Amino acid sequence: VYSIVASVLTSGIVISLLGFTASKFAGGAIDHLFKRRLEMHKHELQAITDEYRFDYQRRVADFNLHVQKRHEVYAKQFELLQIANGRLMSLGGLRKELTFEEFDRSDFETYLKARSVVGGKIAGILSVWDQDRNEGIRKARDYLRILELQEANAARVEANNHKLVNALYMSEALENEVTELVEKMGRVQVLFDTESRLQRVRDGFFKEVTDGQHELDTLMGAIKARMRSELSVGAEGYYTLRSTEES
Repeated sequence: VYSIVASVLTSGIVISLLGFTASKFAGGAIDHLFKRRLEMHKHELQAITDEYRFDYQRRVADFNLHVQKRHEVYAKQFELLQIANGRLMSLGGLRKELTFEEFDRSDFETYLKARSVVGGKIAGILSVWDQDRNEGIRKARDYLRILELQEANAARVEANNHKLVNALYMSEALENEVTELVEKMGRVQVLFDTESRLQRVRDGFFKEVTDGQHELDTLMGAIKARMRSELSVGAEGYYTLRSTEES
């Protein structure tokens, strides 16, 4: 009986030890698996964090570069539009012109050179001056008028070219407004070109020029307001504008 009891007790102890060992092993395996999965999860989170950090840094750098370039483009575009509009409007309205009353031949030649009149043309004008002073002055004024028209046209073309080259940095709305303004400048210049060729002021000329100038001033005001608005937006507004323009 004693042997049987001892055998049973021994078997029970062995079974308990085996169960404890198995439980300990299973717990260790589960703990190891949990730690391994936790470590993998940490790596995945780190990879996602690094990706978002890189994307954020890229977006910040992209934003800074774009905003800096947009500021430069807008400032230059506004300057060129103002110059073009100023040259165009100087063709009409009240004009101050020299009478040349106190000019001698040398003074007159110096003046023509200062106005960038080419040498051959200066020689021709001075030849007329030598025969008839007043006619020489008239010839000079006619030629200077041609130069003024050319300068106004060149300024308008430069403003338009700047828009074409830098359209990537402009909103579509601003690009359209600049295009409209440049086209209206061209139509007003046609009025001055026609008046210059006819060498007389035709009926309705001043009203057409005044109406044209009013339209140009209105468009310039709209462009100025839009530029200020777009240059004042922050990063959130920038990406809103980009998504709007791209859609």
